[in-house]
Amino acid sequence: MVSAVYAGLAGSSRNTAGNRPAMEERILDFATLGDALFQEQVSRVISRCHKRATGAVASLDFVTASGDAYHLNRQTPGPDAIAIDDTDQLSCAYPNVDCDEADYVKVSFPFKTYWVCGDVTRRAIVRGRGFADILAIEMADMTERLLYTLEKQTFQGNFDGASPKEFEGLFPLIEDYNGALGGSNPVQVLLGDGCVLDVTPGSTTDGDLTLTLLDQVLDELKTGPAVLYVSKAGRRLIRSLLQAQQRFNDTAKVRAGFEVEAYFDAPIITTDGVPDTLRIIDDGSGNAEVESLTAGASTAVVAANTDEVFYAEWTPATIEPIAKCTSERQQMQGYWDGTLVLNCPEGAAMILCIDPNP
Repeated sequence: MVSAVYAGLAGSSRNTAGNRPAMEERILDFATLGDALFQEQVSRVISRCHKRATGAVASLDFVTASGDAYHLNRQTPGPDAIAIDDTDQLSCAYPNVDCDEADYVKVSFPFKTYWVCGDVTRRAIVRGRGFADILAIEMADMTERLLYTLEKQTFQGNFDGASPKEFEGLFPLIEDYNGALGGSNPVQVLLGDGCVLDVTPGSTTDGDLTLTLLDQVLDELKTGPAVLYVSKAGRRLIRSLLQAQQRFNDTAKVRAGFEVEAYFDAPIITTDGVPDTLRIIDDGSGNAEVESLTAGASTAVVAANTDEVFYAEWTPATIEPIAKCTSERQQMQGYWDGTLVLNCPEGAAMILCIDPNP
């Protein structure tokens, strides 16, 4: 009896010609099913789609300060020593002896406040937990936005005196001391090789970056740890110059712990604070001046001694939730109180009027 049942079952499953079941004629494919059986898989990693180069913030020091500004005294050294005979009549009135003293001047860098805010609704926070803590991600992004603002202000802050709420960036600070050191010719601002200055906006001819200029701009700095801040185009220019001399592997560590390309131990650091859209003009006295940050097609190399250029701060960059005034959302605010300090004029120099696409 059992064998008969099995025999019947076996016979019912045979696919003989002309006796195939209708259901077996159907082919299940994606085209006919559409998305009905598609199970959506979403990555739990939230992509942050931006490219921000914050090299100055990562490489310069932050020091704690107080008061209404960062105050310092600068000294202009007195004359060097001279050789004398033991019979010389040493007196400040003696015609061959210069007894002048050093000069001192007080310089102040007023503190400024930078601020950012954001909010996330309660429903977004709850529904987003399937992926990540949306509130924490937003707070981290606010921190980056705050520091990115500081990065750009490090070079462009209060450009042309038009934004007094900002601290002075390196572009205006370096230009202020160009040609004013020891009564000499301009030393803190160099020009690209072949640059032809013009007092008419947009009429200056850009020059080329050379290794000789890199040597000179580093030589203008006070002795100490030096860095070169460049745009991405500026980095490519330096890399091309080094590769032409088969120098490919010079690297240095910056204070953030990263290893970057270097030129004679000076790290080459990429920053968005140095644009490729500078417009350079003659200030009327034969000195180069950044006339616009966005209206030209020129780039720059900014050199800094990191002992002489730093941030002084009241309050470190802080992001915090604020008291809720509604159940609908959580608000956050971020702030930083501080300023950029150029301790002495010889602490920074730059090369202007560089063609980023020679």
